[in-house]
Parts: sequence; C-alpha cells; structure tokens
Amino acid sequence: MNMTAQERAALVRRSAYAWSVLQEGTDAREVLSDLYCNNLTDKSPAQGALMTGELVQWMAQFQDCYDAVLEDPRGYPAHVLKEELGTLPLEQQCQVLDRLIRAWGPEERPAAEHPVSLRTRDALLEEVLGYLDSGADALEEYLPPAEASELQERDRVKAVCGEDLTLAMNTMVLYTMAQNGELPPMPGNGSLAQTAIGVCGEDLMRGISRDEQSGYVRQEETAQRRCALLTASRITLLQAGAALTGGLAVLTLLPLGLLGTLGTCGALLAAVGAVMTEKFRNDSRMLADEADELPRLPLELPHRAAPWSGGSREQTSRTNVSHEEAEQAEVQDVSEEFLFRPF
Repeated sequence: MNMTAQERAALVRRSAYAWSVLQEGTDAREVLSDLYCNNLTDKSPAQGALMTGELVQWMAQFQDCYDAVLEDPRGYPAHVLKEELGTLPLEQQCQVLDRLIRAWGPEERPAAEHPVSLRTRDALLEEVLGYLDSGADALEEYLPPAEASELQERDRVKAVCGEDLTLAMNTMVLYTMAQNGELPPMPGNGSLAQTAIGVCGEDLMRGISRDEQSGYVRQEETAQRRCALLTASRITLLQAGAALTGGLAVLTLLPLGLLGTLGTCGALLAAVGAVMTEKFRNDSRMLADEADELPRLPLELPHRAAPWSGGSREQTSRTNVSHEEAEQAEVQDVSEEFLFRPF
C-alpha cells in the first residue's frame, strides 16, 4: 500500500511533534494525552487523559491475551468467550456463536436453528475455538517479512524511549491522523482500541518473522506464535466490540460481512504495516543525532496481576468508562469517540 507525498509529509510532521514532546520530567501518559489533544484540536485535556487510559488498557489486554493463548491455546480463548457470553441468555449465546462460525469458518453456510441448551452452546463454542486461528498461515500474504534494515531501524527507535511507549506513541499518531483524514490508507473511522491492536499485532508479527529468519525458533514454534497472534487479535477485537457497544449481543445485529471483518486481522496488519514501515524509517533518521538528548520515560501498562494459569487466579479486568466518569471528566463526546466501528 503506497503512501502519497502529502501523506508522508503529514506523517513526518506529526512524528516530529511527538518526539518533541519527550521532555525531562514529563510523564509518559502526559505525552500521549498531549499527542491526542494536539492532533485533534477540539479535544480537551480531560478527553486526552481518558483516551490515553483506553490506549494503555487495550495494549496490555492484547499483550496479555497473546501470552495466555501461547500458554493455553484452547483453554484461554474458551475462558474469555464464556466470560463475555455469560451475561447473555442461552439462546443469544447460541446465536452469537453461530454467527462467529459463519463468519470465520472456511465455508459460507446459512443461519441454523439450534436447540437452546447448554450442550448445544458448548458444541458451538468448540466449533468456534477450532476456527479462531484459521488463516494464520496466510498472514504473511498481508504483511511480508521486513528487510533487515527496517528491523534495525525499529530497534534503534525503540531504544530511545522503550518498546511500549514507542508503540503507544505510534498508535496515538496513527489514530489521530486517521481521524483527521491525513492517512487515507488507514480507515478514518477505526476505533482507538482497534488501532492499538493493529499496531501491537503488526510489531509482534515483525518480531515473529525476524526470529524465524534468524533461526532463533523452529518452524513449528513459529506456526504456534502466528496462530496465537491471530487468535489474540480476534479475541481482543471481539472484546473491544463488546466493551464499546455494551456486550456481544450486538453481534446478532451486525451484517455477516462486517462481522467477518471484525475477526480478520490480515487487512488490519497490512494497513498498519504500510504506515509503520514509513514511520520507523523517518523516526530513525530524525533521531540519528538526537537520541542521546531525549529522556527515557517509562510507560507502565496495566497488565493482569498474575499470568494466566487455567483461570485459577483472579484476573485483572479492563475498567470500562462509565457515564458518570465521563461526566466528571467533562468529556462531552465520549460516546462518539467510543462507537464501535470496523477497522
């Protein structure tokens, strides 16, 4: 996906500002909030802080999900889906699972009438689990392996302020530019959660390819990591959709084509990858003579309290923004920002 000269210029401009915000004594979250408010000039500091909280929550949730899926490829997805479905009546649970099967399965099939029972629900859930990583072997068709020079550029940029803050800054820049219509290759109506999942997933995919090319991991381990990446992307995108619309019941109302887009991360990786390749190249050049002058600001992500261990330990759940909290923060258009939209 090629970028125009105008898009490249806008990306350089926004990136240069992002690096200029890094100042000694500044908090990493303040940097992200500043990027949001500077790039979207009608937004308030309260909105910037709110959206920064959303960003770091979804980054942590995606990373935790990937780690848990690597450890337990079937058990953890089953746990998450049961937790998300648990608030729905049994009939709706079956309807949601049927639609996921129709969206992710290898062949199109018409809607089916299922007897409402726990046995039916569990059978449908098992079928969904079997399709979660379908298509993982084709991810490189969307995001070909990066050249060694690009990987070196990424490492140099991440060394300046750390991997998590680099990914968070990239997410905020891409999201706000897309909202401004400055990056046509990026869907302008994608949510911040979807952008965060795309940026983290794209960087993870680059790392998987790098380790494979370097011979650090065996072929079967590479395949496992790709499957975990696709599964984690689909699960976290579903959770984002549920959080922003009030639950998975909305899936029974979405067109099937839209639902398929929701669970497909290939196009998301391709869109993000095209911009990230350009951005890391620009950032590496910009920082060539200034890297030592910039402070390294730590960014703590709200990871779960303990690693996944089969559900035996208490998991740290994502805190959703309530209507009362939005009012207290004097955020007037939070509902517009948090509308769930396909990336």
